[in-house]
Amino acid sequence: MQFFDYLSTNHDINRFVFAVVICYCVIEAVVHCYRGAKARKAG
Repeated sequence: MQFFDYLSTNHDINRFVFAVVICYCVIEAVVHCYRGAKARKAG
C-alpha cells in the first residue's frame, strides 16, 4: 500500500502527526467559535 510506504520513515510519521494535530486544533477552534456565536444569537 502506498500510504504505508509514505509513512515508512520517521520524518514522514512526524509530519503526519503534526498535520493531524494542526487539523484537530483548527476543528476545535471552529467548533468553539460556532458554539459561541450560537449562544450569543440565542441569548
